Amino acid sequence: MPAMTRRYCPMCRREVETPRDALASLRAFPASFQRVIASLSPREVNVTPRAGEWTARELAAHMADCEVAVGWRLRMMAAQQRPPLTPFDQDAWAAALNYRGHDLKNTLDLFASLRRANCDLLKAGQPGIWDRAGVHQEHGEITVRQMMDHFAHHDLHHLNKLRDKIRRIRAGERA
Repeated sequence: MPAMTRRYCPMCRREVETPRDALASLRAFPASFQRVIASLSPREVNVTPRAGEWTARELAAHMADCEVAVGWRLRMMAAQQRPPLTPFDQDAWAAALNYRGHDLKNTLDLFASLRRANCDLLKAGQPGIWDRAGVHQEHGEITVRQMMDHFAHHDLHHLNKLRDKIRRIRAGERA
């Protein structure tokens, strides 16, 4: 677990625990996520212990699509002054893009590749990239740093939820 700090997140609209070094956490996350997913049996990948929850397969697709959105927003913020940043409806994407039908290996590979490219852009990007801002339609002005802190928190939130889901799935199997 990375060293954590509490910060206000304009996207969550509250204080949250975020990794102190967002870039290091963002870089390391795909491997951690993949290890947890790999611990699941083929059946467990498609199980939801509670109605309305995503399966591990669907969660992997969500993470890859979030990385698409982050990459787009990051590039807009790097190239333009205060660009508009559009939200997306994650549930509509899950349904319309058939997350349940995604190939898990390809999805995890895509997520890792997109994350690597986004982190490389942050590391090698123009001076001051972390302080550049965009205007999100739902959250107002956010900086690259705030967005990346949010997604580092988002990663850990979903990893913890996935671990909890695995415990619940396996507890149900033993009952």
